[in-house]
Amino acid sequence: LVVAMFLGMFLIMIGYHIFLTVSLRELMSFYLALGMVGFSIFLVTWAGYAGQYLWPNTPALYRLVLPLSMILTVGSSLQFAISILEIKDRIPKLLKAHYFLLATLGLLAILSFLIPFSPLFGALMVLSLLSILFLFVVGVSARSQGIVQSRYYLLAWVPIMLLFTWDLLSLFNVVPQIELDNYQNGATVWLLQE
Repeated sequence: LVVAMFLGMFLIMIGYHIFLTVSLRELMSFYLALGMVGFSIFLVTWAGYAGQYLWPNTPALYRLVLPLSMILTVGSSLQFAISILEIKDRIPKLLKAHYFLLATLGLLAILSFLIPFSPLFGALMVLSLLSILFLFVVGVSARSQGIVQSRYYLLAWVPIMLLFTWDLLSLFNVVPQIELDNYQNGATVWLLQE
């Protein structure tokens, strides 16, 4: 029921951001909608509902959909941050790290068809943590450069980054799991920031 509630809210927000993308012709809204699509697919797959209701006879699809939806979420979050904070124009030195992360995500997307699930998922977890750290550095760098929207970016995205970091570290058993786990913490904050 909780996952269905999150998915309903995510679908509404995805529709809203697609409407903004079409009407305003802004890529920022497109990247945000794309990230929400990826995260929704990840959440449904991670919770087991996709395998139960969408593809009950093909469990091998789980090992492809989970990493690819995670790659879509992380990649679109990276693109959103670069777009909203105008990094290409204002802080171009961060673009090399951005392109490296995107290229690594692309490589992992290709490898998801070739290598077993466990090493791929472990590599994605590490890359996700690095991407979260990069997103934080981008926000702080933009704030130090006086980019006005960086204040709102940090206000909205730091709680999401902290909760996703906690969830990722709890999967590695570095920190204890908390009550609302399996990425529902991040989903809650992501919806509340809208």
